[in-house]
Formats: sequence, structure tokens, C-alpha cells
Amino acid sequence: MSNLELVVPNQVELHKDEPDELSIGKKYVDGRYAILGALKAGGQHKVYKAQDELSDMQVALKVFYETNEYLQNSVNNEIEANISLFGEPGITEMIDFGIIEETDQPQRFMTQRLGDIDCKTLVNNYQMISTDALLMGALDIAQGLSSIKQAGWVDKDVKPENVIVDFANNRLSIIDLGSIVKYKTQENKNFVDDSVSANEATHLFYGTRGYSAPEIIRNKQITPASDVFSYGATIYELATGTKPFNGDDFKEYVDEIENTKPLPIKAFNDEIPDLINHIILSSLERQPEKGHDIEEVEAIIRSIIKSRGIRRSSLELAY
Repeated sequence: MSNLELVVPNQVELHKDEPDELSIGKKYVDGRYAILGALKAGGQHKVYKAQDELSDMQVALKVFYETNEYLQNSVNNEIEANISLFGEPGITEMIDFGIIEETDQPQRFMTQRLGDIDCKTLVNNYQMISTDALLMGALDIAQGLSSIKQAGWVDKDVKPENVIVDFANNRLSIIDLGSIVKYKTQENKNFVDDSVSANEATHLFYGTRGYSAPEIIRNKQITPASDVFSYGATIYELATGTKPFNGDDFKEYVDEIENTKPLPIKAFNDEIPDLINHIILSSLERQPEKGHDIEEVEAIIRSIIKSRGIRRSSLELAY
């Protein structure tokens, strides 16, 4: 069963243990999705490459693990966020969601377009991304985060691995909203993750060392500014090939953020415009209020692209 028009996703009973693996070659969801292979697994899900027989295209099919209420709430958030962000620029569109009934335990799933490559792989495989392509990609990601903020969410896990490349259209888009949370506004600046109690929050960390904002690691107030920090770390790596902070564990990572400043991007790539260098470094400030709003970042990058006369149709994402 599947229906992209549902606002609140159907739920399944909590899984008693890790759900069944999907079988390669077998079709699921009334024969719509043929499993071609496994792509990756995480603590909350497993992703398969599948053939969508209805649209005759290959898709990423994500199957969710729901062994406790926290994970179940996370699935609700991810599906609801993808519905609210459908059609927004910079976001990889959800194609379908529903429940797989052909397994011993019913499992919720969602499907999205399969990207050509993720940005982490892009950085690892190419020594340099052209400056014009970097600027256009930075705009794409900023647009996605602006949409997330305006829809009332905080992504919490922006990183190169969660940004995919569409080479045919020279576009980047955010994928995998598995850590996304709603926020409420009280007195303009009180953002609360409803799915985690104060007690649970002291024992949970959902993010990625090297990209997550200090306040996420410290279990402090999470705001859209947290995504701006992760955005800065992501663009920094796309521009330089290295993370701005490289602590071997969470303590070292926090110490680096607290006590050091990353090298300017121009130390690695002197073609980067001074203003972009400034924006990215300011987004990595340890105090969120000192950075730029993502809408400001988007507007500044758009103006730089216009002044340089960059056209998407003539770009090459990497060389």
C-alpha cells in the first residue's frame, strides 16, 4: 500500500527485532519494486537499489527499522518532512511511501530518485571541483536548507554524503532526512525536538562528527542555525577536499571547534571569491548567532553567480 497524498503516514507495530532483509530479484509492494541490490545500511534504515516497474526508472528504496518509539517518531518526521518539502528546490523528491506487506514483519518504506553519485564520493574521486560549479552547488544546498527552515524543520545531519549529484542537469540536492526534527517557536527562539525527552537527549546523539554543530553535540538548543554550521562544513569540504575540523573523537572534535579556527578556503583554492571564503568561515562560528541566516547565504551566493555570469547549462561539476 502506498499513497503520496497522505499527510500522516500509516504506522506499523514496533518491530521486535531487526526487520527482514529484502531479497535481491524479488518484487515488493504488489510487484511495483524489484530489488536490484543493497546500497547502504544505517542505524535506522537500510537502502536498496530497486527498479520501479510503474515509472520504469531505478530508485533508492529505504526500509525503516522501528524497534522503539524514538525510531518510529523519526520515521514519521522523515516522511512528513518529505511530503511538506515535495517539489522544493535543493531537495531530492520522495516518489512514494507506504508499507511493505510481503515480509514477516510489515515495514514502512519510501522511495526517492537515485542520484548519480553523492558529494562525499565526488570529493574523494576528484581533486578539485571548479569554482563556478562549487558556487552553483552551494546555491542548490542553500536553497534546500532554506526550504527546510521555512517548512518548520531542522535537518540536523547535513553533510556531503547526504547531498547527491545529478550530472545531467548539473544540480545538487539534499537526501536522507533521517535526523530531521520539527521546531516550535516561543519568544522567537525556542526550538524543541518533540520526539526526545530531556532525559533521553543526554544519552542520544544523531549527527555526524565533522559536520554537526556544537549545540547538537552538547544537546543544547537546536535551531536552523545548526544547519548553517553543517552547511559551512559541507561547502568547506567540497572546496578544499578536507573537513574544517578533524577530531578523532567527539571530545577532540569539540575541542577543535572551541579552540581553533579552520584555515581559510583560499589557502587551498585561491580562485574562491573572498566573500564566499568569509561566509563559509563565519558559518563555522562556535556561537550560532554570529553566523548568517541561510536565506542571507542563499541571496549572497545568487548575487555572486549573477555577477560572474555563471550558467548552469555550461557547467562541469568536476574536473
